[in-house]
Amino acid sequence: HCKDLVVPATTQLCYDTRGCSWSTSQWSLCSTSCGEGEKTRRVRCPSGRSEDCSDAPPLTMELCYETEGCSWIAADWSPCSATCGPGIQSLPLICPSGNVSDCPPEPNATSRECYGVSGCDWQTSSWSSCSNQCGEGVRTRDVTCPSGFEADCPPDRRPIAVESCSDMSSCSWAVSEFSNCSVSCGDGLRSRLITCPSGLAEDCDQNGTNPRPPYSESCFEVKGCEWMTTPWSACSNTCGQGSKIRTVSCPTGREADCGGMVPMMEMPCSETAGCGWEVSGWSTCNATCGSGYQTRTAECTSKDQEANESDDSSEMEESNKSAQVRCRGEGPPLAQACFSTAGCTWEVHDWSSCSNGCGQGIRSR
Repeated sequence: HCKDLVVPATTQLCYDTRGCSWSTSQWSLCSTSCGEGEKTRRVRCPSGRSEDCSDAPPLTMELCYETEGCSWIAADWSPCSATCGPGIQSLPLICPSGNVSDCPPEPNATSRECYGVSGCDWQTSSWSSCSNQCGEGVRTRDVTCPSGFEADCPPDRRPIAVESCSDMSSCSWAVSEFSNCSVSCGDGLRSRLITCPSGLAEDCDQNGTNPRPPYSESCFEVKGCEWMTTPWSACSNTCGQGSKIRTVSCPTGREADCGGMVPMMEMPCSETAGCGWEVSGWSTCNATCGSGYQTRTAECTSKDQEANESDDSSEMEESNKSAQVRCRGEGPPLAQACFSTAGCTWEVHDWSSCSNGCGQGIRSR
């Protein structure tokens, strides 16, 4: 009879937190087997709502430390002990816990030879002195690679080993030997070359403290002295024997400087250039009216006879005889034709007979 009626509820929902307390799971294993790590667990309130558990929740994580899994781990090879050239690199062993006592006894460390070039860079010595202490020159230095092999150092960064330089610290005048005297006999000059090795005189002059030495100096030489002679004068006699003279001197003005015998200053001579025919004037024409002839006399004498009229008569006579020999050829003509009108007058003859014996005619003379 009650089947058609709604059955009253026998249960109903309720919510109670009085019995709520935190529920925890087992701790997990330590997060590492060597060294310090952590382990965790789940913590929950049975109601599923944390606020229903009024107490502070238990820890869900705590630190742990394990050594049972500790064993040595090889790290990367260390950098080469040398950055330029042969060296050693080692393979360090690490205990994961960071505490070497947690790992078994340490084995022998591993090492190997290596060759580093990362630190290779050129090394240079100090510069040498300039090759020229007066002017332009070069200076040098050693450029090396520390490894001993130039290929290990960067070629594009190789420093220069030679460079130009300029040094004037030892500049002084370069003086040559004097040349020979400009003359071989008498006063002359001799010269020499004076240069500054740098090519610039001011480098050697040093602001006037070291002036240039003299370029030339006077000299006196006699090794080339020879007697000087003037041309011979004309013969003192132009027709016959005479003498001619010349001047003889030593260029220095001192006869002792010219060696050898003094050349002759006078020598005999014979000339005919002054010999010539002395002719008289022509005589009067032997005809006074018309053609005839006239004569003259010719004598071979010295042209200088007139100038020598004061000479001794015997010497003059001898000179004339000598001149007679020197006048060559037939001599000038002694006669020549002439024509004169000085004595011409008209000569009148008798009249001829008349040209007509009977009447008018002409007669001539």
